Amino acid sequence: MKNKDFDSYCGIFCEACDIQVAAKTGIKSKFATFWSEKNIELYQKSQGYTYDTKDQFKLKCSGCKSEEVFINCRICKIRECAISKGVEHCSNCKDYKCLLFINFEKGKAILPHLAQAETNLNTIQSVGMEAWKMDQTKKWACPNCQTSFSWYATSCKNCGANLKKLSYGSFNWIRSFLFNLGINSMTRKQKSLNRS
Repeated sequence: MKNKDFDSYCGIFCEACDIQVAAKTGIKSKFATFWSEKNIELYQKSQGYTYDTKDQFKLKCSGCKSEEVFINCRICKIRECAISKGVEHCSNCKDYKCLLFINFEKGKAILPHLAQAETNLNTIQSVGMEAWKMDQTKKWACPNCQTSFSWYATSCKNCGANLKKLSYGSFNWIRSFLFNLGINSMTRKQKSLNRS
């Protein structure tokens, strides 16, 4: 597996990921900051996984299709399914749109960047990977200085331009609270399954 220009199996653009930007620049958005060791550990437990080393908690990633994948993305069921089926994108799968993808899309209520997955997959199918990549690179670049920015950036890290209308806005306390609520609910469900 190698880096594939930051495309993903599900259709999101990894290069605009807040974790990816934090890994490259050291600048953490509120979404990247949300992924503290405690929240990563809680999320891992909610998914029924354990981790090998504290090193895995670092915010580092080279994209979904690379060897160095953020710990939470490493356990992504969509990624796992696509790799096992040998497809480049969910839309190349005979089972697309499966229940796994439909459930993934439901997360867009709290994580709005997920809303672009299906549109991106359709665009890749119609215009091709290179044209889509160029469009995404342009979409996620500051209009003033062309510095790339992440999904939840509110200002350009280079020139300070306001990006609120171009991004999904800040990963505010409401999104954080709802996301934590969901993780805690999944953790309780996982504990109940483990006891059965």
